[in-house]
Amino acid sequence: MRQRDINKNSIKNERGFSLIELIIVCLVISILATASIPSIQRSLQLYRLESVAGLLANRLTEAKLTAIKRNRAASLQINSTGKTLEVWTTNESGQSIRTGLMVPISSDISIVSGSPSSVSFDSLGRNQANTNSVIRFNLPNTSFCRSVTVSAIGNITTAPC
Repeated sequence: MRQRDINKNSIKNERGFSLIELIIVCLVISILATASIPSIQRSLQLYRLESVAGLLANRLTEAKLTAIKRNRAASLQINSTGKTLEVWTTNESGQSIRTGLMVPISSDISIVSGSPSSVSFDSLGRNQANTNSVIRFNLPNTSFCRSVTVSAIGNITTAPC
């Protein structure tokens, strides 16, 4: 009989969570998750802009290196309506040829008006415009903007607008 009483007492002392406690924990977790959604969306938007800035800088570097390697002018063509980037140069007979692949830009990115439609490099890798060329792009309906600048001597940098 004594062993039976011991088992009953041990069961009473081993309590779990009540339903109300579980509901409160679920509510706290859902409130925290809801509060973090705008921050996550903002981070994703900034990531998309940064990835396009990196892509554009890489393609500009490709155009610059193509000009140096081939010892003739090369340019990056920026198609803002088709949202593509293409590197062009000329062959030995002076005909324009595309080098590499046509690279698409994310469809939700807008190239800001006033940005150049192409950036050209001479055979030494310098910007043929002899001035800074700044390409700006943004996410519509947001304040997020990035720019890629090619200096007169051909240095390529990315920065917020």
